[in-house]
Amino acid sequence: MSHFARLKKNITTLELSKRLASVGFSQNSLFWWKTYQTKKRLMTQACIKMDGGDFLRLWGDKFPKRTAKRKYNQYAAYMGYEVAELLRPYGLKIVCFPHLKGKKSPYVCYVETDGVEDKTYPHILEETDAEARGLMLKYLYDRK
Repeated sequence: MSHFARLKKNITTLELSKRLASVGFSQNSLFWWKTYQTKKRLMTQACIKMDGGDFLRLWGDKFPKRTAKRKYNQYAAYMGYEVAELLRPYGLKIVCFPHLKGKKSPYVCYVETDGVEDKTYPHILEETDAEARGLMLKYLYDRK
């Protein structure tokens, strides 16, 4: 598995990143999704945000050079530990681990209160740690 494939499995998907941005979560991350709409299709790329605000493309579409003058959208692509930081204000401990033994096991995420599983919250089962935590964050936000 390449380094990019590993990284891709450890950041929130573009769809979840958009949902978290749409409800106002902090857009502060090392990794970012950028999108650019052409007449024919939506182009996407994953980037690292460098000091000074420039982006370094890691993988995805190469945007046309003229996009510098046009508007593209950008969304924080959170890693699992970054989502854990966003969950901190809720005062809850989120436990996330592989559901079953094996490399292709999905992650399960649940809430713990005082070291005990809090059954008033659902279990969230997703392919990656970041995605499971991100969906839990979205669930908690929607409940408040």
